[in-house]
Amino acid sequence: LGRAVFDACFGLGRLQPLVDDESIENILVSGHDNVTVERADGTLWRVDPVADSDEELSDFLAFLAARADNPRSFTPSAPSLHMTLPGGARLAAARDTARISVVIRRHRVREVTLQDMVAWETLSPTMASFLRAAVRARLSIVVSGAEGAGKTTLLRALCAEIGPSEVLGTFESEYELFLHEMREQHHTVFAWESREGSGERGPDG
Repeated sequence: LGRAVFDACFGLGRLQPLVDDESIENILVSGHDNVTVERADGTLWRVDPVADSDEELSDFLAFLAARADNPRSFTPSAPSLHMTLPGGARLAAARDTARISVVIRRHRVREVTLQDMVAWETLSPTMASFLRAAVRARLSIVVSGAEGAGKTTLLRALCAEIGPSEVLGTFESEYELFLHEMREQHHTVFAWESREGSGERGPDG
């Protein structure tokens, strides 16, 4: 009971145990009582409700967003929420669907290299060598793909090929790369995260 109260006040409420579970990669909520988790082995499991009602879950997410380091809104007029959770998980929520929806993605691998990806048989040695050369030649590289395809992991591996003394800047809607926390790998990183606008719009909309 004490842990539940602590999680409600300072953590992620009934979502906290799921986020803390190292075997879980994705948490999918389609209504407070329809919760599925995807484990690292790709299996899907139904788990207990994360609130007593959709309204309670919506209110808790609004509370969570408001107290974040980079506060966000989650209201009927701002029905979409995207934010980085403590620990680095990424949350996306919507309240303008038939039922409140929440997706939380956990990145189990933060520090990764192209050589690691070769060892995992994600990349061939030839492709890793080509990408390494492209980074060192300062070419522009576009990383694209479906959700969960490994875009962030690949981008981190590409960034690992940048010399540690190179000054870097990252621009993200929500922090996801966390290069600024890898002090040994990247000595100087200026990390920017987008902030919500105040509602004013320019002539172009």
